[in-house]
Amino acid sequence: MPDPLVSEWLNDHQLQSVVIALRVFEERLREADAALRGKESDGILVVPVIHLGQDEVELARSRIAQALDEIAVMARDLSLEPKPDDVKATIRGMMSASWVDLMDVRSVALRRYGGVDPRVELGLDPVVERLAQLALSIASLMGG
Repeated sequence: MPDPLVSEWLNDHQLQSVVIALRVFEERLREADAALRGKESDGILVVPVIHLGQDEVELARSRIAQALDEIAVMARDLSLEPKPDDVKATIRGMMSASWVDLMDVRSVALRRYGGVDPRVELGLDPVVERLAQLALSIASLMGG
């Protein structure tokens, strides 16, 4: 087995690249584990479905745990400290991106896909505008 990794082997840019990759992988692993645990959802347009048998779920969760253990070893060997995950900033970013997406489905923007029935402006736009304003309001609550 090779000697433990030490951060002195890497320059600052290389170390930062490794740290980012490990953090993103950890986030994805935890999201995958939560999905495999069957997190409850009262979805309206999105309902999570797992097309796996219990044995496959258990095997996947075991491999996720193994990967998290490996990340822990690398973090220790590289003397990495946990970084607080600013949930407010994450929510603010998600809501800002949702505002952009919503603005892109107003009747004026839908014209890029062809002619728009005049009723769309009266029927869809007000609802989309309310949703977009709610997205901005939520972003604002998060300090945005």
